[in-house]
Amino acid sequence: MTRVHTLLAQRLPGYDPGDSDLETRALRVLVSGGLPVPRQQLAVRAGGRRFKLDLAYPDVRVGIELDGWDTHHTFSAFHHDRERDALLASAGWMIAHFSARTADHKMVAAVTALRSRFEQSVGA
Repeated sequence: MTRVHTLLAQRLPGYDPGDSDLETRALRVLVSGGLPVPRQQLAVRAGGRRFKLDLAYPDVRVGIELDGWDTHHTFSAFHHDRERDALLASAGWMIAHFSARTADHKMVAAVTALRSRFEQSVGA
């Protein structure tokens, strides 16, 4: 099997290369960690505005933002992200932020905990 065929065989069903290498890495980490395949680039509305989440589990209102320095290092990006997170939280979303330095096991643990928190709140 050629290298290209090997790489193609490793893709997840419905694979989308996403917006960044970090998004691709997070997708693989979450699935290999036993979590369901998250939706990529999910458009959501909150506070009358439209946002796009890098990865999301809409059934449990868990969003995952992958914060690369290139996109998130400016003053306006910082404030936009805080405003977006506040509006999403008021709409019932829980958002996890990860960077390239986040360890794989920490991504899985954080997302698992958020998914569990939603399920516990529904069952309560």
